[in-house]
Amino acid sequence: MPWEAELIASDAIKDRVENPQIALDIDSFAERFIQSAITIEMPATAEMREPRYLGKLRGALGEALKKLACTRCLQTKTCACAPPSAFHLLYRFEAAKTPGLAIPRPFAAALTVSGRTAALRISLFGLAVEWSEEIAAGLMLALQDGLGLQPNNRHIESPAIEPPPWSPFGMIMAFETPLNLRLNRHDRAAASGPQTKLLMSIITRVTGIARWHDTKITGDFAALKDQAARTQAWLLDEPQDHWRRYSNRQQRWIPMSGAKPVLLLQGDLAPFLPYLALGTALHTGSHTALGLGRYSLHPATNDNA
Repeated sequence: MPWEAELIASDAIKDRVENPQIALDIDSFAERFIQSAITIEMPATAEMREPRYLGKLRGALGEALKKLACTRCLQTKTCACAPPSAFHLLYRFEAAKTPGLAIPRPFAAALTVSGRTAALRISLFGLAVEWSEEIAAGLMLALQDGLGLQPNNRHIESPAIEPPPWSPFGMIMAFETPLNLRLNRHDRAAASGPQTKLLMSIITRVTGIARWHDTKITGDFAALKDQAARTQAWLLDEPQDHWRRYSNRQQRWIPMSGAKPVLLLQGDLAPFLPYLALGTALHTGSHTALGLGRYSLHPATNDNA
């Protein structure tokens, strides 16, 4: 990363992500995108198959990272340590691209269950990869002491982003966890509103995570929005999930719901391909820290068209 060592402090990081030093187009940024994926395997439980489980795990991770943080970090919203604690980075850090538009925290979570084995993955982006070891230690502590599990086979890697699939028949976008996309009245009224919102939400998340790479992505985003409205999105399937999560901050259960749409995207997708490819790592929509909005991309076939 091109960040000077003296900038690895809470206030300096905030200033830098809000005022990045590098300007790149999306293709150039995709080439320098970095991530660190912490994966821990463990015996699966029935509860792990519920969408709310990642919220429970996120809470346990927060408690574990508190134990690794300094007292000053826990007493204030800012962290005077250099570098700041992982707890501050993942749970308290706040910055904004513009007033009212927050810069996302630099991570996403995923939990997959296959037979008797579950795999938890926390992906860190850009500068956040520097906290990989501390967060991995916190995860082990959260799983063992917080949730009473027996994690094993922990490893950290830096996976590359797969190039987006191409087919003359279009692209299949299959959500593997519920998509929580906040549609306003205008989005719902416009015929092209949902797919425009979806594509622009991916673009917004990618440009936000780029800030953690000391980068501002350049481009004609108004033209991209117009192009998004001209794409076609055909709903092939839409299984639903309903669950609830407990908020320690609000001291109450919060009902949650979401669909896992399978979409056929058609039209001129070329301007969106690098964003869509990066989105497979970043997820999209709301509550990505709870594992929502994770999708995969597949080439469409003649049977889909």
